[in-house]
Amino acid sequence: MSSLMTSSKPAFNKTRWGDIPELTHANYNEWKDNMILILSAMGAYTIISGDDPKLQPLDFDHDDNYDHWKDEEAEASSMIRLSCTPEVRCIAKGMRNPHKMWNTIETCLDTTRSFIGRQDILRQFRSCRHKVDKPLNAYFATLGNYSTRLNHTQDAITDRPFHMQISTSLASPYPMILMVLMDRRTWPTPEDAMYHLLEDDTRTGPTKAAGDATPEATLCSQHGGYLG
Repeated sequence: MSSLMTSSKPAFNKTRWGDIPELTHANYNEWKDNMILILSAMGAYTIISGDDPKLQPLDFDHDDNYDHWKDEEAEASSMIRLSCTPEVRCIAKGMRNPHKMWNTIETCLDTTRSFIGRQDILRQFRSCRHKVDKPLNAYFATLGNYSTRLNHTQDAITDRPFHMQISTSLASPYPMILMVLMDRRTWPTPEDAMYHLLEDDTRTGPTKAAGDATPEATLCSQHGGYLG
């Protein structure tokens, strides 16, 4: 038991700039967001992105700018390699150029680059369901994360399917509250729908009050006796 606990590898790698989640085959987007922040803090992200072209030494014996650039390049390479699980590390095996490592990992693990990957994200979005014991804002954040991952792709989630997902996946008593709010307000975008639901949830706390009455009575009480 104890040997298993001590041999398990932590899910995060700690650095002086912050913690980096270990890159697996399932968390590329989270890893990428964190790595961009870390590499930017290191001053090395422009090397990764290719915005800072490789310097050529003016003097092989002494060139401070070139030496500094090489140090940053080496740090970036090490940071990327050490933040990967052994399985993912094999993808960039033998590479020393951090720009090439970054692009190779992205090509292999970024699911939005393939039709099958994008369809899998859409499937997860459509099958997502709100649970009454979970915060409403956490559920909306999950939906938003799926939508963000597909932004600027040919399978981007538009307002209509996003709105449909909200209206068909909420746990009771939110669907009834949704009908009341839809009758009273016009929502041009899903963002407005989520904003008003969260606003109503914060003000009235339907899940807290539901323990004292039926959902119908709770809704009627919260909205001035009007059931829509």
